Amino acid sequence: MNSEFRQIWIIYGALAMGQIVLALVVVYWVTSEGAAEASEIPSLDYIVPLSLIGAVFTAYTINKMLAEKASQRKGLSAKLAHYKNRVIIRSALIEGANLLILISAMLTGKMNFLLFFLLGFGMFILFYPRMSVFSQEYALTPDELKSLDPKI
Repeated sequence: MNSEFRQIWIIYGALAMGQIVLALVVVYWVTSEGAAEASEIPSLDYIVPLSLIGAVFTAYTINKMLAEKASQRKGLSAKLAHYKNRVIIRSALIEGANLLILISAMLTGKMNFLLFFLLGFGMFILFYPRMSVFSQEYALTPDELKSLDPKI
């Protein structure tokens, strides 16, 4: 496998692991005895779901817009760079909403916010970088495919 594509997976994995670790910290924080007094911030009841909806919609829209320009790229390096940017942009948008959700849960002590996090993380997983999607959307030539994965 090409080292550039491996870098995309590493970046994506790091973003995912950061969210998972923070979620575990928040769960521990909220459920542990002696945790700080939770504060009531009523506006977060609206901000949390709206931020997730907005982030998913924006990530989907930007990803779709960038995907339409994908096949215009010439050369494997340009295609990989463009795909890496797409993965980072869409992942960062959803991760941002997930981090807001986790911080909101920590501030308020509301465990139900973690359900929104699970939904957001599920959407994050749906945007997982896939070699098959990359090769199809970027109309890779047989030579480009072979240089990405010599087993093909």
